[in-house]
Amino acid sequence: MESVDLNDMTEEEGRKLDEALANAFKAMKKTGSSQTKKSKSYRVKTTTVMHFRIRVLDLLEIYLQHKPSLLISIEIMLALYNMLEYCVGDELKPLQSKVEKTLLKLTALKNYTNTDKDLKEENFVDFLRLVIDKKAPAPVFEIVNKMRNKCCCFLIGNAYKINANGQTHKILALCREYVQEFVKSRNPTINITLLSDIFKLRWCHNYDLAEDLTQQGINLEARTFRRIQVYEILSILYKNNELQKQNEDETKKRFKKIEKTLKGHIQALTQNKSLKQSPKEFQTLLELIINVQKAHQRLGTSSLLTTDETLSSLQNLRKLIRLESTHVYQRFCGAFKLNVIRNTEVQQKENGEGEKESSSESEGSASSADDDDEEEEEEQNNTANGKHTNESKKSAATAQKRKQQTANDSRKLKKQKKLQRLEAASKGLNGGIGFSQQNGNDSDSS
Repeated sequence: MESVDLNDMTEEEGRKLDEALANAFKAMKKTGSSQTKKSKSYRVKTTTVMHFRIRVLDLLEIYLQHKPSLLISIEIMLALYNMLEYCVGDELKPLQSKVEKTLLKLTALKNYTNTDKDLKEENFVDFLRLVIDKKAPAPVFEIVNKMRNKCCCFLIGNAYKINANGQTHKILALCREYVQEFVKSRNPTINITLLSDIFKLRWCHNYDLAEDLTQQGINLEARTFRRIQVYEILSILYKNNELQKQNEDETKKRFKKIEKTLKGHIQALTQNKSLKQSPKEFQTLLELIINVQKAHQRLGTSSLLTTDETLSSLQNLRKLIRLESTHVYQRFCGAFKLNVIRNTEVQQKENGEGEKESSSESEGSASSADDDDEEEEEEQNNTANGKHTNESKKSAATAQKRKQQTANDSRKLKKQKKLQRLEAASKGLNGGIGFSQQNGNDSDSS
């Protein structure tokens, strides 16, 4: 396409160009107006459809009160879960809250009497994959994440109930895949909230998942952030009293395996001097050990994590870590009747005891000289600061006086101007009407 110089164009060509540009702008204006009209109609249509869907959800809530079969409930749950991504925007906020409310009611249903015989464990595995692998848009990510946790727990809990002897090995294999990804990947498919909700269930395979987490996620090669999350998940397992009561013998055996791995990890943390210790990891580990002790007290057994060897290792680890908040550590010491190590002691340990003893004399003489120099400098600084403060006070007082003087002068000027205006107004009235002059003459004549 060649460029055209406007100076070389004739009047006829210029007129044609003006008409073409005018037609182009008119066409753009028409398309813009049609788009605005379309958006208005689209909003009306969207609002109408939204109200219709809300009425349908009201009917679904009534239907759920009559306890439908498990298969129908799962189909309704999947449909509502997939519907969440289409509830984006402020206009669809009522629909979004209604879908969330209906899903919460559905996932809270228990004790299904009408269970389909054709519903097998493989079906639950497929349902779980559909729910977990679904990608949520950013505007509704938080809500979809919350509902995903509810739906997964609903599926796992019901699969565990309807299968004979609670054997759900295929679901366990699926969860192990996600747990392995959770430990190794920086951006896993599942997060800690979903695992925490699963470990709150009365599902016997939680012990298998806990063993996988301790073996793969609790070692020095794993990231500190991931180890902290594993501690938090294990704490939830030790708090799950209902799961522990189902089979106490199995619980004791599984706890022993988990605590053996944890004990070795604590010793590795203490012995590895090159590793940068994390205060957050130390506090989370202490919380886990407190929960371990409470669980073993309920079971009437002793733990490998509460032996004198392990407790002394934790105290040695405390000597290497400074804590901003010692609330958890004080609870830990109170539970096991240990001496509380202060941050000042940790600081002394960091400086080194051998260096203190070797250089105590030289440091004493140098410190005395430094103290004298510091005292002289402080006195000089104090005198200089005193002079500066006196001068600053004087300057501030004079400035304040000037401000007050200017304010008083302005007030006087305003009063004078006001009096002048009143005098001028009174003179004008007296001269225009003349009542005061007549009255004055009358008084003189009288």
